Amino acid sequence: MTFKDKFKPGEIICSDRFHNGLCMVVDEKYISSLNGKFCYSCDDLVKPHQRWHAYEFDTMFNKPNNWRIATDDDISNYLSRYLIISHKVGEYKVRVLDNCLAIEGFDCTIYLEANELVDLKRIIDKRVG
Repeated sequence: MTFKDKFKPGEIICSDRFHNGLCMVVDEKYISSLNGKFCYSCDDLVKPHQRWHAYEFDTMFNKPNNWRIATDDDISNYLSRYLIISHKVGEYKVRVLDNCLAIEGFDCTIYLEANELVDLKRIIDKRVG
């Protein structure tokens, strides 16, 4: 099956190479006036008014984008990026984000990634425990 016949309008597609598994809904297919290559015009699954184009190849690196029909896991992983889980810890508001933990309650927000959280846990265990 050729790329131009691979998807139909309304299908949810994703690619692990394109924006880390972004999921989008196919709207129409056409030949791009920018580079003359076939592409699908799509809408972001979550963000309103966000349009994307699905090309078969990444023109910058000349690698296939490996577009496919999104699985339930692809869709739930994409949707989970937009969930904000918030807790109150003492005087601080703690939010679990896609790739880090945000601690609010200072004059700014502190963002800690997984490796920094592990280091913080070691320090607390060493000094408190």
